[in-house]
Amino acid sequence: MNISKWINLMKEIRRRFRDHNINDYSATLAFFWFLAIFPTFFLLFALMAWLQIDEALLIEQIETLVPGSSVRELFAVVYDVSGSVNAGLLSFGAVIAVWSATNGTARLVKLTVFAYGETEGRGYIRRRLIGLLTLLAWSVGAIILIVFHIFGREFIELMYSLLPRLEDFNRLATLVRYTISTVILIVAFSAFYMVAPQQRVRFTETLPGAIFAVISWQVISTGYSVYVDQFSMFGDTYGTIGVVILLQIWLYLTAATMLLGAEINAAWPSDWKRRAEKTHFP
Repeated sequence: MNISKWINLMKEIRRRFRDHNINDYSATLAFFWFLAIFPTFFLLFALMAWLQIDEALLIEQIETLVPGSSVRELFAVVYDVSGSVNAGLLSFGAVIAVWSATNGTARLVKLTVFAYGETEGRGYIRRRLIGLLTLLAWSVGAIILIVFHIFGREFIELMYSLLPRLEDFNRLATLVRYTISTVILIVAFSAFYMVAPQQRVRFTETLPGAIFAVISWQVISTGYSVYVDQFSMFGDTYGTIGVVILLQIWLYLTAATMLLGAEINAAWPSDWKRRAEKTHFP
């Protein structure tokens, strides 16, 4: 790969970030996702209580997914409040959660189309349906990740009890678990980048943007968590409002990485992509 092509690619991504208003659209997506978060968790906590499932499992997974101890404390408050919410309010919250999340995913689909230089030609209902299916797919993926983290850890502990010597490889087991989680996320992002555009996009052509988005999101979340826990004064100075601000900033950065992933796939040099396969035998 020619170094000049990498330089040109970075220049193109920088131009796209400016011309395609990634900054503004990331804030829009963060707003819709923020509206969906709290009703969603109200509903989840209420359902877990109704099904008599230990809510600590969900809170523990939130601690691994959402950066910053102060943000996690906010979700602990949501958990405490969810116990006193009536069924009618929960139903209303579920509607708000689905509406907001679908708005966000539908807008993300539209922006992915825009990244490829296309004009959205699909109807409103079809766009909404794609957004809803994307939301459902992400929800299933999140559940798989949570289950994998829970049962993956229990499986490792079981192996330790059977083979105590394996405890010497504790770091390796943790690395393998998070590597598998990363692969699952990359596959999920690639699937979205393949379905969202109107033109036909191969799965392999979505990998550059998906890998960038997932790795960048993990690095940002880790660094953001360290910053919030060690250096940030938002929570101490502004209380709950500060925690909300921190959460919105994290959602903004998450949206930006996803949009940049789509831009990278669209801008990826054509001669680096796999050539079209032959449709007939010679």
